[in-house]
Amino acid sequence: MPPNVDGKGRILIIDDDPRVRSVHERILERAGYDVRSLPSPYEGLEATRDWTPDLILLDLVMPTVSGFEAVKVFKKKESTKNAILIAFSGLITEDEVDRFRRIGFDEVLPKPVPAEELALRIDEFLRRRRKAAPVTKRE
Repeated sequence: MPPNVDGKGRILIIDDDPRVRSVHERILERAGYDVRSLPSPYEGLEATRDWTPDLILLDLVMPTVSGFEAVKVFKKKESTKNAILIAFSGLITEDEVDRFRRIGFDEVLPKPVPAEELALRIDEFLRRRRKAAPVTKRE
């Protein structure tokens, strides 16, 4: 799914840490993105009933449902199956990147990610997707 034409793109942040959500939401909003941030995959799935994200930044370790479980559901759901899914965790090592991709993640970002790098990496991920598909207008 290409980024929408009415902005740089829609980003859904799912992380159980409110500080992480708040910081990343501010960074990405300043970069021009339409951002929603929620504490659990359940709430993320609910939000995507009427809002289609271009990219989902998904924490791997959360108390209710892990990112490993949630990625499978997001890949099957109509409104999120084409979104870029990014694994976001402090547990990521170079050796695990291939495993995360096999599970269903498109990209991997380690925590912590420097503020200036976060928006640049998101821009890069969406730019690559934009080249692969035409831009569409959303309702």
